[in-house]
Amino acid sequence: MVFSESDFLPGLIIDKYNDTFVLQVYSFGMEKNIDIIVSLLKEKLGAKNIFTKNEEYFRKLEGLPSEYKIYLGEMSDELIDDGVIKYKINFSTSHKTGFYFDQCDNREFAGKFCKDKTVLDCFCNAGGFGLHAAKTGAHSVTFVDSSNEEIKNAKFNFELNGLKSKSEFITSDVFDYIESYKTSGEKFDVVILDPPAFAKNKKSLPKAIKAYEKLNRLGMEILNKGGLLFTSSCSYHLKEEMLIGAINAAAQKSGKQIQLFYFNNASLDHPSLPAMEETVYLKFAALRII
Repeated sequence: MVFSESDFLPGLIIDKYNDTFVLQVYSFGMEKNIDIIVSLLKEKLGAKNIFTKNEEYFRKLEGLPSEYKIYLGEMSDELIDDGVIKYKINFSTSHKTGFYFDQCDNREFAGKFCKDKTVLDCFCNAGGFGLHAAKTGAHSVTFVDSSNEEIKNAKFNFELNGLKSKSEFITSDVFDYIESYKTSGEKFDVVILDPPAFAKNKKSLPKAIKAYEKLNRLGMEILNKGGLLFTSSCSYHLKEEMLIGAINAAAQKSGKQIQLFYFNNASLDHPSLPAMEETVYLKFAALRII
């Protein structure tokens, strides 16, 4: 509902889950005026639950205490849908505010190409990309995440939506999983890579570029010829041309030819400010691998 500077409210993020509003507060000014914000959500928008799920790193940068607060109601599970897929949101164990809304449009886009395909959803979190693949008739979907809690969430959401594709849910480091899978000789038709931010600051950028290159190379190497790679980066410091450069390097090292047929940023509820390049952080590329 509110995307910080992009919505002219610097340091404030608000995501809406039915009548539950989850806040992230990262500026002293917003923290100082939190009572006004809570009052508006309650009186104007009928909020029943209001609480924060802040990331400690950003609070510390502003000199704010790293704490969660419940301003109204309670922190209980919510059932939402993105227009296609239903999700159960467990706020106590989920990342960010509870859900990654910024990939909604890209999940739906990727799902259109998965009918009758074998699909690998890496860093699957609550299962978003893989669930959309199954909804559109994927032959099989393999969900991989290092978090056992997220794998449980993905499996629950798969069953919640009554999906029929063959499915496998694996708790593993994605790099380790792909490396070990390569030895089997089997390949996928579609590979989806949606990793966490590898570059949280400029200092970590060189190492991050190598990580994106390696990840995309591994993804290409377990794709059938003509298969599709959907790959993302949510690292602001990794610019679009850097991501494309890492993908090109990955293709060269794996001996592949690639076609880029779609590129996007965050979903429509995450506008950007042309005068502030920091508001463009998510990159999503769709490629055919030959």
